[in-house]
Amino acid sequence: MIIDPYFDPDYSQVPYTFNFMPATTTYLDTPVIPVAAFVGYPNRALDVEPPDGTPVIFSVNGTGGGPIVCTDGETITITSVGSKVVPNPDYVPDDPCSPELITRDFGFGSLQGTVTVGGVLLIISSWS
Repeated sequence: MIIDPYFDPDYSQVPYTFNFMPATTTYLDTPVIPVAAFVGYPNRALDVEPPDGTPVIFSVNGTGGGPIVCTDGETITITSVGSKVVPNPDYVPDDPCSPELITRDFGFGSLQGTVTVGGVLLIISSWS
């Protein structure tokens, strides 16, 4: 998967259906429309990402592919988001020392925790 570092969810991704026919001209006006309140400078975007150090699940996969186990003894792998680059809520465009993006850690941490599903404690075979 390729993740676009300049993707901004504050703007729409509008799918259009165009008529492609021989000997015709199609004027393709594809506007980029802000869909969030207060988009862009000098307004500040809300910091909607979890705080640094918050564990965030990226995916859950079983042995058969996908987040499902059908019998006892099967294994699931829970993967964290890990380090993620997010917009800096304290970004100041006029300050050259103010980074536009910062990195937050959404990993599970080095100390082993617990995992429950429906209140049932699962056995953890490894933690990394």
